[in-house]
Amino acid sequence: MAMDAGAPEKAKIVIVGTGPVGSLAALYASVHHDNVEVYELRGDDRHTSSSTSSMLQKTINFTLSERGIRALEKSGRTDLLSVIMCTAIPMCGRIIHGRSATRQLTEIFHPYDVHGNSLYSLDRTALNRALRQEIEKTTNVKTFFHHKLVRTDLTARKTWLDQRGPITAPATREVDFDFLIGADGAHSIMRQ
Repeated sequence: MAMDAGAPEKAKIVIVGTGPVGSLAALYASVHHDNVEVYELRGDDRHTSSSTSSMLQKTINFTLSERGIRALEKSGRTDLLSVIMCTAIPMCGRIIHGRSATRQLTEIFHPYDVHGNSLYSLDRTALNRALRQEIEKTTNVKTFFHHKLVRTDLTARKTWLDQRGPITAPATREVDFDFLIGADGAHSIMRQ
């Protein structure tokens, strides 16, 4: 991620989305820039009760590849990578189930990588929490929860977010930026 090439050091970096991509982008940006703001539609799930059944959460496991591990390493936060990898489950390959020409059931193992690398299965919520805790320790990154992106003007370098707190009335916030990263997921308004 080469943000320092396009934005001066004093630039304001705005990131929409605190999932794995947005959070890691914030950590990278914080190394080169003094003013990083991250906006998230949902609330801060680090402070919710852990008694909520994982069966009721709308999340799937996250698969981390060697490329993802290298991205975490290059963030310069070795403690973060250690925390994330201590719960990771290596997946060395996959098994293809089928039938042979004689109709016998077969299982054929296919490794994920010819070099012996594995993919790692992680709990997505635990990954997000670890990344957000690292962001919280970073003094030049501010995170704003309950903010829904509603519009962006790339020419004017402004974006508008609806602030929707659990106990506050909705209000629209105008935010200026020098550099904007849209990491707001599958139904991204930025992508539209």
